[in-house]
Amino acid sequence: MRGPSEQVCKLEFKAGGPPSGIHSVDGDLVFVSGLPWLAGARQEMLASGGTVEACHGGALLRGTDGLAGVLIAEDGGTFTDTARLLYERLFAVLGDHHLFRVWNYVPRINEVIDGLENYRAFNAGRHQAMQQVWGDSLARKLPAASALGTYEGPLMLAFSAGHAPVKYFENPLQIPALEYPRQYGKLPPAFARGSVVREPHGTTWHLSGTASIRGCETCGADFSTQLQLTLENIATVCAHMEIPASRHAGWKIFLRDPSHLAASQAAVQRIYPQDAASMIFLQADICRADLLVEIEAIFHQPQSL
Repeated sequence: MRGPSEQVCKLEFKAGGPPSGIHSVDGDLVFVSGLPWLAGARQEMLASGGTVEACHGGALLRGTDGLAGVLIAEDGGTFTDTARLLYERLFAVLGDHHLFRVWNYVPRINEVIDGLENYRAFNAGRHQAMQQVWGDSLARKLPAASALGTYEGPLMLAFSAGHAPVKYFENPLQIPALEYPRQYGKLPPAFARGSVVREPHGTTWHLSGTASIRGCETCGADFSTQLQLTLENIATVCAHMEIPASRHAGWKIFLRDPSHLAASQAAVQRIYPQDAASMIFLQADICRADLLVEIEAIFHQPQSL
């Protein structure tokens, strides 16, 4: 129960604007990725309800039952160690909260250092930290997640967690990322394709970063084909999670090449016209060098609807 003087704050993602990192605006916690803004909305609410507090290398939004925040990595030596240490800090602040969703922003995600791509090095560090905490229950606790490539700055993540019941989902058209063969990295990506959180004030559905992957392989050599297959994957996961038509939605569409902006706007807004005002289009590198587009979303249905 909040006291009469306790301010209720939000964790928001902001496109463009000040340099990447964490900023305080009117008491709210604002996370800036540093990715170039192309079109659409400028901000998206990632979590709300609570008060802001500082923590080592970041900031938290702590409520009665929920926890969200932003953490910025410190140099751990190798990129794998840097990622592992960042996730160890995440688990330290989580306590007994369930992890609902993680947004990862990986500098120079496709760059290869000492024979290892930064994304695969990140996956290894994330996997090591999760395995250490969750052990044999790892596959049952993986949150919805995304990993986009930034052009400069440190490794960063934002997260949403809480005590509410959560259910995690996979895409029947895709192999779970945790089961990817070794050709995609010695330690595979560790995330679910979506999550559903049911709280007294409403239900939230998190759609993970979704791209043109079937099974475990990239499909489509051109942008048009990749976009079509990405949207089909989104439709499959959303149907699997039983997201109702009467919901609010926020979308982020990441394009490797900004010349694809007009085509992506036309396609996504044609399918989801009711959400056009809440779509954010950004330029970003994608987790695989041959992927040209990635899309993620948050859906919310208040209890009053």
